[in-house]
Amino acid sequence: MILNNIRQGLLTASMISRIIFTGDPFRTIDGRTNQSSNVEWLIKNFGALFSHLTDAPSELALPFASNSTSEWRALQGCPIGLTGWAETFWSEPTEAFISEMAHSTAGALVVSIEMPPVMQAALDAIGVPWIDIGISPIRFLQDYVTHVKHSFHFNIDLLHVYLLNEDFIKNSVLLIKNYYRNNIEIFYDTLVFFAQTSHDRTLIRKNGDFVSTEEALKFIDTILEGRKLIVKEHPWEQGTPSTQALISEFGGELCNFNTYAMLAAEQSYEVATLSSSVGKEAPWFGKPTTIAHPEVQNWAFSGFDLLQFARSELFWGPFLATAGIGGKSDFRDSDWQPNGLRSTLREQGLYSGIWS
Repeated sequence: MILNNIRQGLLTASMISRIIFTGDPFRTIDGRTNQSSNVEWLIKNFGALFSHLTDAPSELALPFASNSTSEWRALQGCPIGLTGWAETFWSEPTEAFISEMAHSTAGALVVSIEMPPVMQAALDAIGVPWIDIGISPIRFLQDYVTHVKHSFHFNIDLLHVYLLNEDFIKNSVLLIKNYYRNNIEIFYDTLVFFAQTSHDRTLIRKNGDFVSTEEALKFIDTILEGRKLIVKEHPWEQGTPSTQALISEFGGELCNFNTYAMLAAEQSYEVATLSSSVGKEAPWFGKPTTIAHPEVQNWAFSGFDLLQFARSELFWGPFLATAGIGGKSDFRDSDWQPNGLRSTLREQGLYSGIWS
């Protein structure tokens, strides 16, 4: 009944009066939102662009003007902390959550960073247009690539000329290989495991928990086949239980080489990962790759990628117009420069000077 009443009172996409910039309302470690800096980055880089195209003011919601995720968790009936985040991530939205989401987003276009599936489902249920903006797993190009997912209101079919294409990626791989040529030699008969931060959203399984150390051990045991194991830790988190267990169980060798120097090595060794973005990058360098949990990663990156046009009105103006949002016709191109977005975030392995 609540859901039917909400649908009857919907504002259409052409009646957008504000833009909400937000993030995952459930993502937390200790009950407080840890998305603040990410959402602030999002509005800093895209707020003025969207407001200019729509004449609608941008609002920052962390999430939805709350300092705590507790009230949102209560609507979904999930506990506070990492366990609650994992349990909530793939859950079906409750009517209470949908109702409060409708109230909080009335008349808005929602622009989010790493929006969870439960939030996407709630917004889709009430017909609120949304755009999810994040960083693509292809991170070795001239700049960080913007990955975009969106609600059913939008249509990308006639805008493919603005998207990142395979030829551009392949040419960039050649330049990366040339830069790191002969820096590292890795034996052919080697399996290289790329770890990730232990609370990466792509490690949340469909049953509502994080991939365990035991699963990581079983995964490697299944594919190692007597080969030498090299473990490459994530630069932001060393000594995780999973990496320590892999080294102990299989005699793995810890590696501190640069990720892209490793990928550029001529040898066709195999790459393995639970769901690290390197699993998406390695095949471009010709490396056989096994991903333990591709279904979660594929969901996370099921949209499209933008590079030069990531902050250009030439793309975003027509894209918003497919949902009846905006209406301007004098679109301006952005002054795209290599390392533009990369300079606003922490570098992840690639020396930015390559593209200076």
